[in-house]
Amino acid sequence: KQNDLRTFAPRAPTLLCGGAADPTVYWLDTEALQRYWARVAPGASVEVLDVDAANAGDDAYSDLRAAFAVAKTAVQLDGGDDAVRDAYHAGLVAPACLAAARRFIAAH
Repeated sequence: KQNDLRTFAPRAPTLLCGGAADPTVYWLDTEALQRYWARVAPGASVEVLDVDAANAGDDAYSDLRAAFAVAKTAVQLDGGDDAVRDAYHAGLVAPACLAAARRFIAAH
């Protein structure tokens, strides 16, 4: 009961970062948390980054999404779809999200 975070809402700028095809941390959970915070803390500054999304324009993370796509393609060409699935969470998403987090913190 003391560790219940169901009413938590961010008071500082927050970045949620991941990849939509992550077999370890499901993107559905990220979307659910984003919707929840929008409801309980509508003024909160929350950015959501899917590093595996197609670039829709030039934003603060477009270069990271492009680099992620190149890395994912390299893994796929080297080892196929199974290799991508095995490397996705720790080998592909984690470095991209670490770079995004550093950029996010520097900007805020």
